[in-house]
Amino acid sequence: MNQQKLRSGAVAGLALLALVLFAVQLRQVLNRPLNDTDFRYVWLAGEMWSGRGNPYGSGYIPESIRVFGADHPLLVWVYPFQWFWIAVPFAALPPLAALHVWQAASYLLVGIAAWLALRTAALLHVRRDTLLTLVMATYVLTFNPLAGTLQLGQPVMPAVFGFAVLTYGMAVGRDGVKLTGVVLLALKPQFGVPVLLMLCTAPGGFRLCVIGGLITAALAVPPLLLAGAEEQVRGLLANIGGSYDGVPINQPISMVGLPHLLALTTGVQMPISVGLLIAAAVTTTLGVIINRHRALTVADRVLYSAAFSASAVSCLVGVHPPDLAVVLVTLPLLLRQHRAFALVGVAGYVLLWRFENVARIAGLDPAHGNTSLATAGVFLIGASWTLDFSRRATSRQPAP
Repeated sequence: MNQQKLRSGAVAGLALLALVLFAVQLRQVLNRPLNDTDFRYVWLAGEMWSGRGNPYGSGYIPESIRVFGADHPLLVWVYPFQWFWIAVPFAALPPLAALHVWQAASYLLVGIAAWLALRTAALLHVRRDTLLTLVMATYVLTFNPLAGTLQLGQPVMPAVFGFAVLTYGMAVGRDGVKLTGVVLLALKPQFGVPVLLMLCTAPGGFRLCVIGGLITAALAVPPLLLAGAEEQVRGLLANIGGSYDGVPINQPISMVGLPHLLALTTGVQMPISVGLLIAAAVTTTLGVIINRHRALTVADRVLYSAAFSASAVSCLVGVHPPDLAVVLVTLPLLLRQHRAFALVGVAGYVLLWRFENVARIAGLDPAHGNTSLATAGVFLIGASWTLDFSRRATSRQPAP
């Protein structure tokens, strides 16, 4: 009886704490100045497309100075053409109002993605526990990378949401849901390429990726016709190739994962494109192994496909800290790991939790110390899934 009371009190306390943290984070998000957000990139692209302009061309930076001032110029627009359908409607609103709508939509996507992640975990036979769910909710609401994503209004949430949709679709076995995830993941190729190559190795996955590619191509046609196809294609390729030159925050040393590790320990400056190729090769190889391994159940295959996809993106590609919101989708799945390996994963999530604050308190290099902590965190999470998969793949016992 006393144990039940303690548990009920813990549940109530965590629920209250989660609400308080949500209110604090919401206040920080709403107080973020417009000129200190990345959402401006989306709005400006939509504004230029609305006027039949080319956001990939040389007019993008001067237009940003005209709209947002010379003290806050933007760099270049590097997102694919189908963003037209998101950017143009937001550009119909004044920039500040559009930012608040974007932030509200991001919160909505976070909430739906969290529900989908929990539903996926249940479908994959993860034990339900109200207390643990509230612990995870509290963790999410204080997660440094997610807070950064929401405050900066970054264009990453649609892809994170797409990953949650795809994972749920794989767990529930619905092609329509999976196809929705495929199209959303194509909005951010750094996420989409490794994840979708993993999907291609699953039964029916290649067909879904082809259909998703055709839908994505169809969505790209109107903006290409509107502002000149050749100019925009060339502009996008040039922006992608040159957008990391001379910008400190986009250098490999500032990117979480393998690029940071190599730059820090060897001085090798690994381009993000190389990281993407490595991640693509790893997910393709692991996908073949997972989907052809006879000892694995269908639930096992979905579990490890999702986990290794998130780890490949966060460990190998080279991403900014706010992009690490992707690892939240697989957080509930840790409960299905062997306890010893789950502790390794928990250690990784703990490092990621408030890595910026920890780096500051520990007196680490302010330029790169927080990135080193985040890199250690994602590698620990990846290691936990590697160890658990190795154990499961060599075991003849049924999965839990």
